[in-house]
Amino acid sequence: MITPITGVPEIAPGDPLATLIVDAAADQGTPVLEGDCVVVTQKVVSKAEGRLVALEPDDLDARRQLIEQESRRIMRSSW
Repeated sequence: MITPITGVPEIAPGDPLATLIVDAAADQGTPVLEGDCVVVTQKVVSKAEGRLVALEPDDLDARRQLIEQESRRIMRSSW
């Protein structure tokens, strides 16, 4: 069964992500139990880790450079 967890606040650098998720799940009446699998997006993990980079939305070269810098391997690209 898949149960979305609602009520997780906006995540900021340094936030205790696991605690916030577990607390939100308990608050909505679906506590995280032993054996449960919790899936989160990489974006929210990166925000909690403080791995944020300010980029101009139209600066495609900066975006490409960041992707190449942060990637181990690029399987396919359209640039």
